[in-house]
Amino acid sequence: MKVSIDSANGLERTLKIAIPSDKIESQIMERIEKASKTVALKGFRKGKVPVRVVQQHFGRGIRQEIVGEAINTGFSDAISKEKLNPVGQPKVEILVDKKGSDLEFSATFEVLPELKLCDLKKVKIARPVADIKEKDIKTMIEQLRNQQSKFKSSKKKAASGDQVNINYSGTKGGVEFEGGQGLDQDLILGSNSMIPGFEDGIIGMSAGENTVLDLKFPKDYHAEDLKGAKVKFKVEVNDVSSKKLPKLDDEFFKLFGVTEGGEKKFKEEVEANMQR
Repeated sequence: MKVSIDSANGLERTLKIAIPSDKIESQIMERIEKASKTVALKGFRKGKVPVRVVQQHFGRGIRQEIVGEAINTGFSDAISKEKLNPVGQPKVEILVDKKGSDLEFSATFEVLPELKLCDLKKVKIARPVADIKEKDIKTMIEQLRNQQSKFKSSKKKAASGDQVNINYSGTKGGVEFEGGQGLDQDLILGSNSMIPGFEDGIIGMSAGENTVLDLKFPKDYHAEDLKGAKVKFKVEVNDVSSKKLPKLDDEFFKLFGVTEGGEKKFKEEVEANMQR
């Protein structure tokens, strides 16, 4: 078998491989002779079909099988000989495949890049360090308390951070528009869940009060017919609820896996998690 590197461009390699014709032809004849002893054809007893008849009927198919096997084996031997490490399967192109001539084909594929390790003694590595201060721990604990907070109904006027339950109806040019209505909707003021001005317009209202908000949709709003549109929202406040943060007690600590050690142990766990 002859092997040559036909081209090398970056990580791509193309091998040109030639397998002697006598090797191909001998394998074909061996396969045909073996088939003549097992094949069944009309007019002949099984195992008694002449080799030339088998060749006439099955020669082309047998040749394709032998050539396919030779290409697989040839490629495997070629990359081993050239000490190449291919990535994935090659793209094979048969160049010559006829009786009496060597089987020639090309195989194009990519190889793994060669990596050269540098002297690690010269490499400087900056290790990040978390400089956690007491105020950072307090901020994190407040965030955890906020996550476990609940809203409790009150008679106070709505302020930013409160949750209100509202009914609302929006109109454009005096006509209700799609998606502009809601009943018994909970809304946290300051969450920016609604269009600009909506939540601000509710601040200072108490349960049972009504208002009409003159607003304008943003120019980049997703609904085409509402982009930059002037609208009115009639809003009725059903309830105002204030956020109630949980106490820093054993019941709260258990939510985060701290069953003993109290607040001191809880703070240590919070700091350890922040360090990680």
